Amino acid sequence: MERALVSMAARQDLLLLQERRHPQHSWHPACLPHCYLLHEVPLSLSQHRQLIFFNPTARSHQSPFSSAAKTVCVGPTFAPAASVIALGARVDGIDSRNGRLEDTIHLNFATILTCIDSLQSSPHPPSTPTSPAAVTSQPPLPGELVLPSSLRVFPWVPPEVISQVVSGTIKPERLILLCNPESHISKETPAQAGLVFTDGQVRIAEESSKQRSSSFAKVIPNICALAQVWLVYTAIHIRHTQDLDLNDALLAYLEILIEFDQIYLWKGVTEYHLAICRQRFGTGVTHEWAHTDTTLQGRTLLTNFQTPAAPSSSAPSSKPGAKSSRPGRTTANPPPVEICMHFNLNWGCSGCNRPHICANCYEKHPVQSCGTGSGFKSTHTNATQKGA
Repeated sequence: MERALVSMAARQDLLLLQERRHPQHSWHPACLPHCYLLHEVPLSLSQHRQLIFFNPTARSHQSPFSSAAKTVCVGPTFAPAASVIALGARVDGIDSRNGRLEDTIHLNFATILTCIDSLQSSPHPPSTPTSPAAVTSQPPLPGELVLPSSLRVFPWVPPEVISQVVSGTIKPERLILLCNPESHISKETPAQAGLVFTDGQVRIAEESSKQRSSSFAKVIPNICALAQVWLVYTAIHIRHTQDLDLNDALLAYLEILIEFDQIYLWKGVTEYHLAICRQRFGTGVTHEWAHTDTTLQGRTLLTNFQTPAAPSSSAPSSKPGAKSSRPGRTTANPPPVEICMHFNLNWGCSGCNRPHICANCYEKHPVQSCGTGSGFKSTHTNATQKGA
């Protein structure tokens, strides 16, 4: 029998409980139902007691130990068995899913390790060299001064000079550092030759070193060397600025210098070039490069006209005694510069620097308006083609 009679202490506890619930009643231990039993629950809830109250209506004809007793639980309430079974099933399902996920992770991790091992064991493919064009096509970084592509294309230019070119701080006299020392045109050669009429003879006159105004003219002795230097300058500068308008303007300026070289002495051309560079370097101007500065032109160029070659008035004719059909040119009033052939042939001129005078008599009218224009056409075919 797991049942026992309620002890005296238990009766006292029940008495106190009843007094708290019904303080107006006075309970005596003898008045308590004699059917209270104390039941010890084994192996489940230690030290928890379960009080069993028998049905009072059946007390007169049932024994205290009757199986018809009504049980009232005092203490923790247990969950229904169905809830416990459902909770266990859910826990089992979660454990099953976690197991499958863990297996998948281990499988993927093993696959990754296998791929890494195969990559480490296989030989590396040869790296494809990057073409210089791909490198140079990349835009420069902000603030970048020394351009690696410029160093590769122009290896003779010092890096600090490249930095000065792209920043606009280079001095015009230092442009000689852009000259390729291996180039034949950059070697100091005799000055350009010109024809001079003296003592009734045509002689070749050379511009001596004493006539060169600066060391720039000594290192850059002709327009070919200056064109080479200016193209290097333009390439480096445009590589940094990416300004196509400036590129066109700098090339137009070179065209102006080539035109001046045909009209003025090299000394005057270099003086004009250095003065223009001092005025425009580092200012950020663009379109001004494509235009002539008339103030500097008058100060440096108009005093350095080339001496034109004039034929001798005493030169024998092809036939003795034959007279020229037109008056010959005299040295008393020679043309100051090479004249404009477009003006003489009425082809139209967009405003060049050559004088617009007659190629025959040096008056201010085209040669076709001159009285001897027909003779000019027959004897100056080469000159006409050159002017065209």
